[in-house]
Amino acid sequence: MLKKIENNQYTGGAYKRATFVDKVCRNKKDRLVLDMLCQKGLVETGLGGTVAGDVYDGCWLTPKGWEALREVVEDRHQP
Repeated sequence: MLKKIENNQYTGGAYKRATFVDKVCRNKKDRLVLDMLCQKGLVETGLGGTVAGDVYDGCWLTPKGWEALREVVEDRHQP
């Protein structure tokens, strides 16, 4: 789920923005995983915004979430 959040950031304008919750949470199970990650402090949710000023339910990794994602990626690359 951390990787899904990172890989699906909204890219309107000149920089990446919060990921749409609806894009990474397709069902109730995904939503429960997202809620668990929030409770563990790896992800935060809130309002995201488009370049046009429209708001949406967004999510993003916290510094702790970035660290966890980096550890997972490093573990996969070790023999």
